[in-house]
Amino acid sequence: MGTLILRELGPQDEVAFLEGAQSWMDELSWYTFVWKPGMSHQEHLQILQDEKDQTKIPAKRVPSSMLYAFVDGKIV
Repeated sequence: MGTLILRELGPQDEVAFLEGAQSWMDELSWYTFVWKPGMSHQEHLQILQDEKDQTKIPAKRVPSSMLYAFVDGKIV
């Protein structure tokens, strides 16, 4: 088994993310808070970036980060 790496998604993770989303389709809210089927990977990454920026989120909210666990390039 490979090393577990906890990190944010990047441009190179589209295939891994979509494979994981397919596995979690019945419980998608446990897998992602912002992605919706049909959304482009670039749009998804931009929303995740914006969620970290206090100036881009609604008042009374706090910035947030979404991390995924990877093993051998796959989300686990």
